[in-house]
Amino acid sequence: MIEKIFTNNIKKIFKNDINYNSNNKFPLKIAVAVSGGVDSMVLLKLLNNFTTKNKLNTEIYAITINHNLRPESYEESKLISKEIKNSISNDIKHIIIEINWNKYKDINEIKNIEEIARDKRYFEFQKKCYELNINYLFLGHHLNDQIETFLLRLKKNSLLFGLNCMKFISNFPLIPKYPNNFKKKIQIIRPLLNIEKISIIDYCQLSKIKWFEDYTNKDINLTFRNFIRNYYELKKDSNELAKDKIIDSIYQINEFNDNINNEIKLIKIELNNTKKIILILNDLNLIIKLPKFGFINKYSINSINRFLFKEFYKISPTNNYYLKYSRIDNFDSSIVINDTESNNKKSMARIIFDEEYLNGDNNVPINKGRRVKRLSILECDLTIDYDTDENDIILNIKRSNPKTNKLNETDIELNNGNNNQWFLFDNRFWFKINFENNKELENSELKIRLFNKNDFNKLELNGFVDYVDKDNFKISNLLNIPMLLLNNRIIGFPTIDLISYKYRDLIDIEWTVKSDF
Repeated sequence: MIEKIFTNNIKKIFKNDINYNSNNKFPLKIAVAVSGGVDSMVLLKLLNNFTTKNKLNTEIYAITINHNLRPESYEESKLISKEIKNSISNDIKHIIIEINWNKYKDINEIKNIEEIARDKRYFEFQKKCYELNINYLFLGHHLNDQIETFLLRLKKNSLLFGLNCMKFISNFPLIPKYPNNFKKKIQIIRPLLNIEKISIIDYCQLSKIKWFEDYTNKDINLTFRNFIRNYYELKKDSNELAKDKIIDSIYQINEFNDNINNEIKLIKIELNNTKKIILILNDLNLIIKLPKFGFINKYSINSINRFLFKEFYKISPTNNYYLKYSRIDNFDSSIVINDTESNNKKSMARIIFDEEYLNGDNNVPINKGRRVKRLSILECDLTIDYDTDENDIILNIKRSNPKTNKLNETDIELNNGNNNQWFLFDNRFWFKINFENNKELENSELKIRLFNKNDFNKLELNGFVDYVDKDNFKISNLLNIPMLLLNNRIIGFPTIDLISYKYRDLIDIEWTVKSDF
């Protein structure tokens, strides 16, 4: 039974993966996170059976991360390798990666050790997948894990979007090391997500595969997740009804989010077809024209809010974007506890369509005397203007001027040839910058940072005379555009293809913008 469910899940996952190749073939290389627990050992067994049965030439890499948090973990990782070869397949390549804690004096004093260990684990997974040119990492999360995640997020007062929990296929949870148009992004695959743990244990026992229990998972004082897990195991019978209700809630929230995403697609189609979304790449300036008539009646407010969430991400340099956005857009997607709490909640769509929501009338043309609004949110400047002829509400979104003590300056190694790697600058632009062999540059310092108003007078001294014609030039044309400095001297602006003639033939620059959220 479990193999049939698993096979159906795999077929659905890859059929729906828009990044999957057009022939619908299973990937030639996959990575599987193998802790040695029952979930990951069964996942590995099922994947091996699936590829063997379908005569696929898929290379399977089992990756075990030894966190070195338990004295027996090193020996365990060796036993996992032996069990894979003896009970699953000798063809599976097993890789063991050791986590280093040297920078911590005493790991027992780390309060958020679970979170840090998770980040370290995913960092190593990402690094190895890039190294092996693997685009899919399989994880053994199952239905019980999904319930735990839901309850954890509910406890943290997550919004309806946060309660969406885990998906069968999702993006890798770390910032990529390369732009997507240079190297395909890594995706997470969870084909056991609708299978209960008891079924997984039964299958493992029938297959005569040994697994290893991490005793720290039984410590209810260690994490709240452990408390939930063990609470349900101890009161299994009495909690069956509650569990069914939780699963039903998860499915309802997933359906809600799917409907929102479908509406977002329709919003994008409508606005793109009428050329009402304009993205100016060189300085990442976004203009969105929202039709007043019918728009807020046609689409739900949550869909409009979520659409704006995804569009703002393109421009915003802020870290922890999801968390910070949810603080300014939480009115419509919250589970409101009481009236006092609701007074502190906000909504992007309600800010933009304020008069429409206050008046409750979408058929009245935009008032010609309506004032322009200016807001600063998510390190972006938002201008809300009005086109009275077209009856459009115009959003103009730009990066805010950074504080002078936060200019986000990045050093670039001056390697000869094409050895430099891609790097994400200002959490908006990807750059890859290389210099040809040149003795003059051997002991030089190359940096990149955003142009600011204090740099204006330096332009004339640096050979950019055409750009300091004060009769025709507006400083706002360069504000917050990435600027290259060699020994603190301005030598160019890569995103507007303006490089000093002296270095134009010596420097090779590739750049692109970050991907959608």
